[in-house]
Order: sequence, then C-alpha cells, then structure tokens
Amino acid sequence: LLHMRITNEEELQEFLNKTGWQSFEKLVAAIFEEHGYETRVNKVITGNKKTQIDVIATGYGKKIVVECKKWKKNSSTKIKQEIKKQLERMKILNEHTIQYM
Repeated sequence: LLHMRITNEEELQEFLNKTGWQSFEKLVAAIFEEHGYETRVNKVITGNKKTQIDVIATGYGKKIVVECKKWKKNSSTKIKQEIKKQLERMKILNEHTIQYM
C-alpha cells in the first residue's frame, strides 16, 4: 500500500474500486503517517461499552479519530446516523482514555 502513489482523482477511484474497506482504512492511515502522525487502525476499545475505531491519528498535540466509509451512494440520513455513532465512539474513547491514564 505504501509503495503505490495516487496522484489524481482517477487513480484514487481505481484504487477504491479494486480494494476492500480494509485497504481504504490503511490508505487513510498512510496519508496521516506521511504528514507526521502516528496511527492505529481498527482499534477496539472496551469499557462500559465495546466499540471499534477505524483510524486514530496522533501528533502535533492532537488526536484525530476517523470513521472510514466506502459508500457507493450516500444520503443525508446515512451521514446523520454515522455522525451520531461517531459521537458515541468519541465519548467511549474519551472515557477509556480517562480510565487508563
């Protein structure tokens, strides 16, 4: 994955069409790593509730939590549902981080 170079939208679309969601998550992590972030992919967090986070990128005093979606079609309803789920994941991650510091 890190050996390939995507230089335009057509190459990105070709990559996305040929690969699964796991490769997409690794691509997102690789982009963050190229910009100096440390990443974790598919991090499972347990606590009061169990959740999985696709990509966590840390660096420059920030923690960025990414939920990757490789949708063929999207809608405002799907996006709103995913935002709610992401907010819940962020809450669980925050509680987990506080518990284990």
